[in-house]
Amino acid sequence: AMGGITQICKCLSLFITDLDVVCNIARTLSVMSSDEAACAALTDSPTFASTAVKVLQKYPGRQDIVVRLTYCLGNLMAKCDEARPCLSLGEEETGASHMECLLELLTSYRRKEARPPSTQVSVVMKMEAEDDHGSSGNSEDVVIKIIRVVANMSINSEVGQQVAGMPEVYDNLTDILATRSVEESEELILSTLATLNNLTYYPVDVSGKEAQDINVFTMIQKYIDCSNLEAQIESSRVLGNLTRSPGVRDSLATAACWPGIIRLLASDQRDLIYTSVGVIVNMMSDLDKRQSLRGLGGVTALVRVLRQCGEQVASPDWLLASLTCQALWNYSIDTRNLFDCMDKEELSELEAILVEYLDEDTIFGSQEELDAEQVPRYQEWEEFAKVGVNLLERLESFLEPL
Repeated sequence: AMGGITQICKCLSLFITDLDVVCNIARTLSVMSSDEAACAALTDSPTFASTAVKVLQKYPGRQDIVVRLTYCLGNLMAKCDEARPCLSLGEEETGASHMECLLELLTSYRRKEARPPSTQVSVVMKMEAEDDHGSSGNSEDVVIKIIRVVANMSINSEVGQQVAGMPEVYDNLTDILATRSVEESEELILSTLATLNNLTYYPVDVSGKEAQDINVFTMIQKYIDCSNLEAQIESSRVLGNLTRSPGVRDSLATAACWPGIIRLLASDQRDLIYTSVGVIVNMMSDLDKRQSLRGLGGVTALVRVLRQCGEQVASPDWLLASLTCQALWNYSIDTRNLFDCMDKEELSELEAILVEYLDEDTIFGSQEELDAEQVPRYQEWEEFAKVGVNLLERLESFLEPL
């Protein structure tokens, strides 16, 4: 309220050569950045991001400074969309140099992490760093903080498109997945998977994109059916993005994790069911994948998921129902004789569910105006009905003559 953050940013710029001042300001900012109002004030400072990067460039070996400033920048990117372009979309190429700085630091601290820790300075750094939020003071922690900056800035669509087109970002992330395990470095692996999810969301047209996607798939597939739930969810989200690529769909169809995706339809974790159905929607773009879905029991599993969407009468999951119908629509899209892709029980069950779920009056009542609480649910139901009606009409046009 007193404008202190503006003065702190100014001090950081003016006294960038004074190591003691820089250390104290970095410590202050790392703690203050956990507050939204403080992040908003930092975002309002037009030079803060550039100054922070200059500090990182000037003191790349000072782990205590780097971990605190990258933690602060990560919080800033998480809380303020206005701040996200500051590190990637600057004037006169400054955005590019900011990203180069982050990537150089990422590569440097990954190398440090691979070496045995130095005992000369790490004790002091560790004691100081432990005072800060979320920092253990080691090289892996710095890597996690830098990855978090990249993940959060990529939430902005313009920034995300730009960062998603940088092969060197993927090289670092896939190398982490290739050299570390979720058992020994859980936070690092989860941060890496979350960042890949943000980046692979954006369709970019760059040379070697399909080969890059296949490489990412190769690195994430071991997590699809692993024992770590968060790693399963994050890797499944990445896979949902990647399966827009024909090459990845071909790779997945012959991989051990394809049956695992079908098995996840029976999970008690709603997030896993969502991501698995999303992957199946994409996989059903190809005829050969449709044939394998039925052989793995996927059709029965999808019908069961659709039935479960409406089992909680107070809050049916119309979004998941819509996605599931889309998967079944894609699956049966080229079939004239539906008995070629579903058995009689599956067809009957699916028809009964759709008839029930598309009965607007039974679900919402016959009143002319909906209650305010019902409006969001009705809007979600309308999205489901667009797909559900088409699927029901396909079923009925096939079954009625019989």
